[in-house]
Amino acid sequence: GTLATAMWFSGIDPMTGEKVHIPSGHEEKVMQRALLQYNRPENREIVRKALIKAGRQDLIGNGVKALIPGNSGNGRNGSKPHPRQKNVGKRKLNHRR
Repeated sequence: GTLATAMWFSGIDPMTGEKVHIPSGHEEKVMQRALLQYNRPENREIVRKALIKAGRQDLIGNGVKALIPGNSGNGRNGSKPHPRQKNVGKRKLNHRR
């Protein structure tokens, strides 16, 4: 198995021998998944709740390091994407003439 599997099963980091936190309840697992997929609009409120619970309000807002906008909406009137989502799904096309 992988190191991640070993940590999940044992609750111990095999490299350091230190105990690691393993999400056990349904709500905690939902929050963890939402944090991994923070850029999905449907996860925004769950991410907000998880960041507040973790004491990481610094990651909420319109700053460069923010994961989600500061308000409940997209915070940008639908005109611009969130800074971390700016180039998602876009690729440069090299057209030669």
